[in-house]
Amino acid sequence: MRAEQKIFIDLLKKTGLTQHGFAKKVGWAQSRVSRCGSGKIHLNFTELQELANAFGFQIKRKFEMVRREKGWWVCADNDKKEKDLSHYRKEYERGECSAEKTLQNPVAQFQKWFEEAEDETSDEVNAMALSTLGEDGYPKTRMVLLKAVTESGFVFFTNYNSDKGRDIQEHPKVCLSFFWSHMERQVIIKGRCQKTAAATSDAYFEKRPRGSQLGAWASDQSKAIRNRDALEEKYRMFEEQFRGHAVPRPPHWGGYVVQPQGIEFWQGGTDRLHDRIRYTLKAGAWQKTRLSP
Repeated sequence: MRAEQKIFIDLLKKTGLTQHGFAKKVGWAQSRVSRCGSGKIHLNFTELQELANAFGFQIKRKFEMVRREKGWWVCADNDKKEKDLSHYRKEYERGECSAEKTLQNPVAQFQKWFEEAEDETSDEVNAMALSTLGEDGYPKTRMVLLKAVTESGFVFFTNYNSDKGRDIQEHPKVCLSFFWSHMERQVIIKGRCQKTAAATSDAYFEKRPRGSQLGAWASDQSKAIRNRDALEEKYRMFEEQFRGHAVPRPPHWGGYVVQPQGIEFWQGGTDRLHDRIRYTLKAGAWQKTRLSP
């Protein structure tokens, strides 16, 4: 028996792994596993990681290991709640960000970074996390899409009757976060949120695909529904109602603009010495501060 085979079998016995917990395509492992008996699997993530390290596996998904060069794979049960993520590690080496090299106006600096992010990927670089304070007192974050950057601020559109709409109505102070992993950059924007002018909402709604326009009528966003069939039935009802006519903007749907009071730019750095430049609006003027990572 080879040394690596013995290590494998010893680990199987130690963790209580059985043939039910592993599947093999080819190789000596299949015959060895069959000798371990049957029964419930007892394996935590630390032991799984030990097994993976012994054979050079790569953790792919929850409790799944793959070693392609050997032509066989191993998959352990996923009924354990423990998950160690300490092996995730990335070094940031794309660049630096200094107060001297950033523009005096943070909105202009944002547009510069946004365009650089656009140039390097076709992904939705306008995707942003919107955080609000909920009716239950807990903060809530969800992804929305930035649709414009204007002199007034950062614009997005949604259902005014949704959870986020009600949150904003009660607590108009919100936070926006962008993370462009391919650029090793993030931007955090805090500000006050208010509805855009109706004309702005109308103009954007007219540009939406017809299906999205109908969806805005069909969805009582954030409300409980019986099932998907009920949603699609309501969609078909509005599809028939507006057949042959332009779809008007629902009165409960429109835009918001976040007027920034503070904007922070983060650039990943080597050895976790990240660059952080924070802009704060004071007496109508932007002030820049460098923060410790």
